[in-house]
Order: sequence, then structure tokens, then C-alpha cells
Amino acid sequence: MWQKLKRSLFLQVLCALFLGIAVGLAFHDFSLALKPLGDGFISLIKMLIAPIVFCVVVLGIYGANDIKKMGKVGAKTILYFEVVTSIALI
Repeated sequence: MWQKLKRSLFLQVLCALFLGIAVGLAFHDFSLALKPLGDGFISLIKMLIAPIVFCVVVLGIYGANDIKKMGKVGAKTILYFEVVTSIALI
């Protein structure tokens, strides 16, 4: 069983989720003390989203050297990608 757990990221995340819920319910005061740490972590993750999306868009456009070679489908794909990622930033 441990070998399967080591290989499956999904099972690891699921176990961590249930373990976190159990510890949060059992040690409520401790979980309240950790709240600022969790809020800081979420803020850091949110702060990283915009630069990562920007880099992905720039590298995607750079990787598509010639849009004419890709044709209409390629141009529509790049346009769709740019619009969706721009909306995600808002």
C-alpha cells in the first residue's frame, strides 16, 4: 500500500486533505494560530500567478514563430489563449 501511495500524487493530496481536516477539528486553537501563516501562503501564491501567466503567454507567442505557417487554427488558438489568460488576470 505504501508503494502505491508514494507513486500517486492524487492519493497523497487526498490523505493530506483528510489529515488537515482531522487536525483542524481536533486542535481548533492551534489551527487559529496558524491562520496568519496560511493567509500569507495564499497571498504569495496569488502574487506569483500574474508573472507566471505573463511568461507563459510571451513564451507561447515566441514559440509560434510564424503564425501564417500555423494557419487559421493556430491564430485562433493564440487569440483564445491570450484572451482567456488576460481575463484570468482580472
